[in-house]
Amino acid sequence: MVIVDLSDAHGQDFRIGKVTRKIDRKTFEVHYYETNSRARSMNQRAYFPNYYVLQDSGESKEVNTLKNASDSVPNTNVFTVDELLFKPFHLTKKHHVPKEIIEKLQLAGFVCLIVDFTLPWDFHYDAVYAGKRKLPDDEVTSPSRLGRRARRV
Repeated sequence: MVIVDLSDAHGQDFRIGKVTRKIDRKTFEVHYYETNSRARSMNQRAYFPNYYVLQDSGESKEVNTLKNASDSVPNTNVFTVDELLFKPFHLTKKHHVPKEIIEKLQLAGFVCLIVDFTLPWDFHYDAVYAGKRKLPDDEVTSPSRLGRRARRV
């Protein structure tokens, strides 16, 4: 598996794929892999080969599967070695991108780390603002301190 750089004037972009054919010393064909998963974390999403399948209406539909239909066409593109972001790697047994590759994508600015801090269901702001409960030093200094205090309410 490889990650190819599709960045342009509109911003950074990448695709995951598998090298399927060497054209010459510096050029090769890559079969794109995609995911249908909506998991929050990229390392929890399963990636499969991407195909175009012709519909009865004449339009094509993208399908991500290990078992391609006889009338499907692989979604491929040609790249040069310069367009590779990292060394080749293997997907995990569950078809996930390894964590080390995701970390490299984060460091290179291709993937964003989003921190989702949600208060426990039993935390009540009303009790804090009514003076019945006080937060440490009467102010929130960090999500972790708020979280510890919220669990005690």
